[in-house]
Amino acid sequence: MNFKTFLFALLVAASLLFSGSYKEANSKAPALSIELTLNGEDYTYVYQNVEGVMWVFVYDKDGNLVTAYPLE
Repeated sequence: MNFKTFLFALLVAASLLFSGSYKEANSKAPALSIELTLNGEDYTYVYQNVEGVMWVFVYDKDGNLVTAYPLE
């Protein structure tokens, strides 16, 4: 076995040994969040994806949550 073949086999073995599975990589990835904020005169509307459902959170000028409801 020449040196190039040995080096290539070593690199392939190391990459297979140290790489995780696809499922492992996805389980460690953070969940994506979609958020949109619209400022009105009296209220701020925040559209946020919660577990696959788009929700609207309404805040007053002081930042207090007024109401929250899912979009249908």
